[in-house]
Amino acid sequence: MTDWFNCDKLQITTGRNTIYLLDEVSSTNDFLLGKISNTKATVCRFINHRWHSKEQIVYAADIQKNTIAIAKTQTKGRGRMGRSWLDGGLQMSWDISDEIKSGFSVWIGVICATAIRKSTGQNVMLKWPNDLYLDEKKMAGILVDRICSSGGSKLVSGIGINLGTVLPAELNASSLPGVSMEMLVGEIINEHDNNLHSFINSGWRSWSQKFMELDYLFGRQITVQGKSPGIASGIADSGALIITMPDGSTVESFASETHITEIK
Repeated sequence: MTDWFNCDKLQITTGRNTIYLLDEVSSTNDFLLGKISNTKATVCRFINHRWHSKEQIVYAADIQKNTIAIAKTQTKGRGRMGRSWLDGGLQMSWDISDEIKSGFSVWIGVICATAIRKSTGQNVMLKWPNDLYLDEKKMAGILVDRICSSGGSKLVSGIGINLGTVLPAELNASSLPGVSMEMLVGEIINEHDNNLHSFINSGWRSWSQKFMELDYLFGRQITVQGKSPGIASGIADSGALIITMPDGSTVESFASETHITEIK
């Protein structure tokens, strides 16, 4: 067992029973998507009511479904639109059923914010579509990736959380203090797995109230690249951001095409 993560303290109640602990990897998302092979990892499996670990070489073709990857160091961590992610804290990815609906990436943000609030008591907010903020500063970022091949598609979600990390002042970012990494992993995975079926069946509408409770942007003036400033007014059933313009009209912006350049 590596000395930076203790699986014995991990409580996952949803049936996931394999975790890959990576001392160094380019990206945990890329690892689970099978883009990296011949990777040295500590493979932890939950057998007979306890975690068992073994160091081994992991080949891309052997990565099974229903697994989790956690890295001590990411050399090419990334966020939306190709942005880089500062290494440090919790860096985790998990695979997902690909029976998803519109608004899924925003729903992942709701799930992660809810799990962190439950486990820490911190007033974490969700900045659409999937950045987490604490004390008016970015604390975590989420990235959903898919790969398609002749054998089908594969979908994973990754999260990077600043966890007890000393951050450069110029980043204007925040960090969760004094939180167990193992506890956070368990809370996020349990929250995700216990609610995924509900989202697949019901779609975004049943989650809109929860999003409103977490909405960092609501009521603020924002500027989206290429558009005039407007007021963030929640999200549509599709997961698109609703912006009320000065003339009272509304426009919808989707995450894949939206870059917010200013918030007031």
